[in-house]
Amino acid sequence: MEPRSFIKLNNVNLNMLASSGSNTIEVFLFLEIKKLKKLYEKTGDPYPVYLAGLSIAQAIELIPKASNSFQYSRLQSLLAQMLLDQGKDQYTLTLALEHICKAVEIISSLNMVSEELIKEHVKFALFLGVIKKALGEYDESIMLMRENALLLTSKKGATKLDLIPLERQEIIMHQSVKGHQKLINEASLYVKNKPIEYYSTIKRIFEFLMNTDQYPKAKELFSEYRRAFSYISRRLPPLSHISFLKNTGQFYSGIGENKKAKVILINILNEARKRNLFGQERQILYMLEEIEAGERAELITFFVKKN
Repeated sequence: MEPRSFIKLNNVNLNMLASSGSNTIEVFLFLEIKKLKKLYEKTGDPYPVYLAGLSIAQAIELIPKASNSFQYSRLQSLLAQMLLDQGKDQYTLTLALEHICKAVEIISSLNMVSEELIKEHVKFALFLGVIKKALGEYDESIMLMRENALLLTSKKGATKLDLIPLERQEIIMHQSVKGHQKLINEASLYVKNKPIEYYSTIKRIFEFLMNTDQYPKAKELFSEYRRAFSYISRRLPPLSHISFLKNTGQFYSGIGENKKAKVILINILNEARKRNLFGQERQILYMLEEIEAGERAELITFFVKKN
């Protein structure tokens, strides 16, 4: 069900928006996106957020000057993110791809430059790359992220620090020791001014160490992993908390504490199920199966084969 706080876009409201200036429409969309994000932060369930956002997007599409705006691109990106976070199946990921392609197309065509636009465009390109990878289109995922990074650098003045999420995602996909060493070496450059990106980098390095059976090094990084998460945890949705604990469960299993790992994983499995986080649920179930078999819990990459 849609939250009561969202405006119902009937014909009267649509006509009022259509006759308003561009700034009014942008403000309207900005406020609606803010409500959607607050709902997601509160519930952690992407499905009702998607439904509420979709109803807004479908109405806004009837207003040409609104459907080619910066805030509308942000709305399309949010819809893609909700389907990606849900991680249900190929169909929902294909829908997510449609939303994010629309978002990227709009933001790439805007004749404006700002820090906010660069930040959002980088996020859009990251979602595009992740969705393509999840659909099995590995090479196209990297190509599209590189194309957007080049556009942002040449046309929008994006810096190396702005492009951290895209570089990190490509390194993750290559799974090379050299690439992850580069992430470690450069993480200190943004530990203070980009704490969320810093945590994301530490998390990926931590995962890489565990996935390559380097548990002594993972053990050395564990306290910093927890510290980095604790510093920004209040700013993250429930999915991020589940993902943090999922890695923690994997770590404890990897160092031989399967009992502790199992308790953590069972708890977050229930949380993931309550919130329709199907992708998280599949990963956690696989890890629990490994533990039940007397093996170390392994974190499988979220991946959906295309028919």
